[in-house]
Formats: sequence, structure tokens, C-alpha cells
Amino acid sequence: YMPQEVFLFNTSIRNNLLWANSAATEQDMWDALKLANVHEHINNLEKKLDTPVGDRGTRISGGQRQRIALAMALIRKPSLLILDEATNELDELNEREILNTIAGLKHKITIIIITHNLSTMLMADNALIIKEEEIHTWDTNQTM
Repeated sequence: YMPQEVFLFNTSIRNNLLWANSAATEQDMWDALKLANVHEHINNLEKKLDTPVGDRGTRISGGQRQRIALAMALIRKPSLLILDEATNELDELNEREILNTIAGLKHKITIIIITHNLSTMLMADNALIIKEEEIHTWDTNQTM
């Protein structure tokens, strides 16, 4: 599960990932960071995985914070990933990068995306739209 408001502990990237999966190896961490499309950035940091992120991730950008949170979800190797407005607070560039990352996970794991954003919804194979207390289904592969 990846909530709208990401919470990172005031410790290193490594410790945040270990909090998500205490049995994770360093290779597991890099694999999850690669899936979340943030591995190159972290590899270029002086302290790499041991870089402190600050209280709630304040020492890193919003996009990096979101991708580390995604890596924290992915390091558990879930068969189901729930994203609750995961890109809501990002600028357009970071939102696009996160959505590209999510698109790369398609058909690898089941992903449920909760969103108000039509472009995000269009990534889905199927959509449930809740409107006026009614649920409507929509095959996103069909034309509107």
C-alpha cells in the first residue's frame, strides 16, 4: 500500500527500506529502487543507501520521496499493490515519471490505483467509477 502522503523515517534510505522488509538484502534494495526508477539517483549520492532522508523525507525532493516510498512497497514483493492518490502532490514531470514506473510494473503484479486524475485512470485495464453513490465499470480499452 502506498498512501497519498508518504512518510519516511528520519534515517537513511537503507533503514527506510529495511523497515519495509527487515529481511531484505542489499540486492533486494537495489532491485526495488530500480523498479521504482530511483536507483540511478541514489547511486550518484555520496552515501548512496546510507544517505539520510530527513524528517519525513525533507532532505529529498517530492518525486524522490514518492519513488522511495514506492520502492518500500515493492521491496515486500507484493502480488497486489494499492496506490492511493500516489501522484496527487507531484509536479507534472515527477507525476509522469512515477506513472511510467507504474506502467512498467503492469502485468508483473496486480495494481489498484485510487485516483481523481483521468490520465492516471487511462493507464488501467479496467476502471470503477464512483459517482453519486453508484459504481460504474469502464473498460479503458474502449472509446469514451
